[in-house]
Amino acid sequence: IPDSVFYISSSAIPSGVTIICYESSAAYNYAVSNGNPIVPLTKAKTVTFAVPATASGFGSVLISGEDIPRYISEDAVLFLPEGVASVGAEAFAGIPAQQIVIPSGCGSIGSGAFAGCSSLRLAVIPASVTSIAADAFSGCGDIVIYCAAGSRAERFAKEQNLMYYTPVEY
Repeated sequence: IPDSVFYISSSAIPSGVTIICYESSAAYNYAVSNGNPIVPLTKAKTVTFAVPATASGFGSVLISGEDIPRYISEDAVLFLPEGVASVGAEAFAGIPAQQIVIPSGCGSIGSGAFAGCSSLRLAVIPASVTSIAADAFSGCGDIVIYCAAGSRAERFAKEQNLMYYTPVEY
C-alpha cells in the first residue's frame, strides 16, 4: 500500500490479509491495530553502478558478479538500470539489500542470482522476465514477489511456495 494513503477505514482489509507497506504509514498503523500480518518496506537510498565497459549496449547488458560492486548499504533498494537483459548467476548473492527492482525488459534471472540475501523482503519482477532459475532466491527467507498476474514471476512464486502480490494494475 503506497504511503500516500493516509486513512484506511476499520473494515477495509479483512483480517489475515498480509499488508505490504512502509513503516510509519497509515497502512502500517492499520495492520498493527488490526493484527494483520505485515511485510514492512523501508524507504532507502538508490544504489547506482556503472555498466561494464565490455557491454555492447544496454539492450544486451548481462549483470554478473564480477561486473558490479559487492557492497550495498543495509537500508538499500537495488534498482537495476533500464536495459539490463539478464541477471547472471550469483550476480547479487549475499548482498544486504532489502528490496530489489528489476527493470522492464529484463528477460531472465540466473541461478543463485539473489541467493543468501537474508535481508531481502521484496522483489519487483516485471512480466518481461520469462525465465527464473529455481534457486534464484534460495536462502532469502520471507521474501514477497511483486509481479503481474499470470506472469512467469507469479508461477515461480507459486512453485517455490513464496509469498507474492499481483496488483490489479501493474
